[in-house]
Amino acid sequence: MKLNISGLEELNNKNILLINIKKTEELLIKINPQIKKLTVKKNYPSHQLPKINYYQKLNYFSFLPGDFIKYEDIKSGLFFLRFLKDSGLQVNDLDIADFDMLLFNVGDKKIIFTTLKNKEKQIIEAESILHQFKIEGKYWQSIDMRFDKPIVKF
Repeated sequence: MKLNISGLEELNNKNILLINIKKTEELLIKINPQIKKLTVKKNYPSHQLPKINYYQKLNYFSFLPGDFIKYEDIKSGLFFLRFLKDSGLQVNDLDIADFDMLLFNVGDKKIIFTTLKNKEKQIIEAESILHQFKIEGKYWQSIDMRFDKPIVKF
């Protein structure tokens, strides 16, 4: 059973830091008499986890929490994910479409890395490109790091 809760539209475009959880819960319960109990929870962007799509067959039951990852593409994906997160980019999901291609969806933008090139070199090049675009205020659609000279699509 899905309820239509009145009053939620007032929370749109409000700063998440300025929302008082207790007052919001009381207001929503007052506006919606059909609801007896309501819990409001703040979901900060830094706590959202990216979704990883792995397109090769993988036996999920052969892994336990705490096991070491042996797949190089997954390790590389986590390496680049840490870099992008440290750069202030919110990664929505990671597509491992091929054994050497890692596609990171960052909002409506895409960044493609490869496992065939040196990871540190790709990081340095990507960092330089992202820094330059930030300074110039340029909008880009995709950055492809798989080639000797990165390809940028505007």
